Amino acid sequence: MEKMVFDYLWRSSVPSKVIMFSWTLLLNKIPMRANIAIRNVLPPNGSTSCAWCERGVESSNHLFLHCDVAGVVWRRIEEWVELNFITPIDVFIHLECRGEGARSNKLKPGFLLIWHAIIWTICRERNGRIFNERGRDIDVVMEEVRPFGFGR
Repeated sequence: MEKMVFDYLWRSSVPSKVIMFSWTLLLNKIPMRANIAIRNVLPPNGSTSCAWCERGVESSNHLFLHCDVAGVVWRRIEEWVELNFITPIDVFIHLECRGEGARSNKLKPGFLLIWHAIIWTICRERNGRIFNERGRDIDVVMEEVRPFGFGR
C-alpha cells in the first residue's frame, strides 16, 4: 500500500516543490505546532492550537483533514466533483482514498492534482495566518484553488 501511494504521488503532474511538500506531509515532517512543541522549539508562551480553528492541536492530520475550516474546503471540492468521501484518520490514507475514488484510471491524475492543490492552498493560508497575521474568509481561500480550474 505504501509503495503504491508514493508511486502515485511521484507521478503527479504538479510542480516538483508541491510534490516535495506533499511527500514531506505524508512522512509527517511538516513543522506543525505539535511537531515543533515535541522538539521544544515552540516559544515558552507559544500555542499548539490550530491556526485556523484554534480548537484542535495543530498537527498535519488536524490542519489538513480534521480542522473545521479545512473540512469546508474539502466538502466544497467534493460537491464540485460530485463525490462524497469519508475523511480518514490521516493524510496518507486520505491520498490513497482519493486515488481509489477515481471512476477510471484516466481520472486519477485529476484527483491527484485536486489533492495537491488543496493541500498546497491550506498550507499557504496557514502560513499567511501565522507569519503575516492575515486571516482570510473561506471564500477567498477557495479562490486560491480556482486557478487550478476547480469549482467553475
